[in-house]
Amino acid sequence: MRIGGAPLRRAALVLAPLLLAACVFAAAVLRWRPSSDGPEGLRRAAAGDAVQDLLLARKAKWSGVVMSSIGVFSGLKIEQGFSRAAFWERRCPIHAIGHGTSGDAEVYTAAYNECTGVADVVYYSVDAAKFRTGAGRFPGWKNDPELVRVMRSRGKRRDQYATVDDYPGVGVFSIDRGHQAPVGAFNGIGQDDQHSYKPFSAERLPQQGRIPGPHYYLEQEMRDKSVEANDVDDAEKASFELITGPLYEVPEAFFKNARGKKAWEELLWSGGEVNKEQPWCDKAVGADGFRSSPVRQPDGSAATQKVTCRTGRSKLSRPHDNPNQLSMHFQRDSNAFPLRIPVGYYKLAVLGDDSHYGRHTCPYIMDQAGQCMLVSLDLLLKLAHLDLSESQLAGLGGMAVRPVDSDHEYSAEVHAEFCLQRGRTIHKKKLCYDATAQTDLGSLHEDVRGLLAGACVGRGSAGEGWRAIAPEGVRLADGYVHRC
Repeated sequence: MRIGGAPLRRAALVLAPLLLAACVFAAAVLRWRPSSDGPEGLRRAAAGDAVQDLLLARKAKWSGVVMSSIGVFSGLKIEQGFSRAAFWERRCPIHAIGHGTSGDAEVYTAAYNECTGVADVVYYSVDAAKFRTGAGRFPGWKNDPELVRVMRSRGKRRDQYATVDDYPGVGVFSIDRGHQAPVGAFNGIGQDDQHSYKPFSAERLPQQGRIPGPHYYLEQEMRDKSVEANDVDDAEKASFELITGPLYEVPEAFFKNARGKKAWEELLWSGGEVNKEQPWCDKAVGADGFRSSPVRQPDGSAATQKVTCRTGRSKLSRPHDNPNQLSMHFQRDSNAFPLRIPVGYYKLAVLGDDSHYGRHTCPYIMDQAGQCMLVSLDLLLKLAHLDLSESQLAGLGGMAVRPVDSDHEYSAEVHAEFCLQRGRTIHKKKLCYDATAQTDLGSLHEDVRGLLAGACVGRGSAGEGWRAIAPEGVRLADGYVHRC
């Protein structure tokens, strides 16, 4: 019996749409898995799901990772929904790695980013009880056991996360193994606790080795202030709480002012005072951007270390034309984890009303070339893509400028006279520019002077906005003479 003809063709036409719908539905069911649209969903994955989780993380649309148990900053959100979040690699899994002492006192907490190998936020405090002046750093350093445990639980191999072995050779490029939570702030804790603190990888990052720079002196100044308050009879202590982290974009003023332009050129392209070793991005590699020129060992053999400076879709004639378009990584060799190199850093320090100095907020931004600005709290949060609106700091009044006689424990008001205190190293070396009156740094251009050493700390009077700053007694084009 022959099967076919018009009846069968009519049946096929009727069944085809139904079969197509069934296939689409089946595909959707097979592809469905428990939601990973937030950080907790990413963390609970088994080791075998690590690769899939990473892919999901890059596409996730959650608004941010919330950090808890970080003092007054508890409730801080690391934003992940902004336009350049992929460039910042903020769509990747982020893990809170905490370390304390045997007495349960918190030393630091780092929000480690799996893709960059660098913590997006590090929380710590500066308390005179935790350090001793002149005690130096802890001897040696090692891998972070808590980070290793988390990475192994996710099925990560040794070359898939940052460890102590990824940093040898950074000095070839005048790069330092920088502490985000400075060792000098904890050198007074007990020997057993020092042993547990030594871990590096959750809070370290590649840092330009032009030491000492603004970050070094800022940390030193905070420790000095804490010690001074502790030495005053019957005085309240001054325990700073801080968050710090990398910036993968900085205001254009950092590399468009005359000195900044020269510094970034020396760092990335030509070498010079800022980078007396191998420049980071002095060799063009076509559409991929730039990289460091091959380096040699002392015996003449080829070294394996390199820095890559990828530009993505951006086209740059020279890397220092716009460092904000560079995705820079240091890699010890082809089997090592590629460590993301930021273009700058942020640091936010706060004191409450019950401290010896009263309430203070000090937000700083710095770049790899040694330039520094004191900015408003709002501006720092915008630049770092952080949200403190639901934090303890916000609940205690710290997100708004408060009247002097208010009962709020914190205030967003920034006093340059305290944060860049006259007579201390930052002021004497003229290392940091007071930009607290500005709400938008994107409008700055080459008229801004003195972002590097040689600038006087200060700004024009209220309402005048940015003003060129010059060393003492130097007359500028507008006829203004600024004296420090």
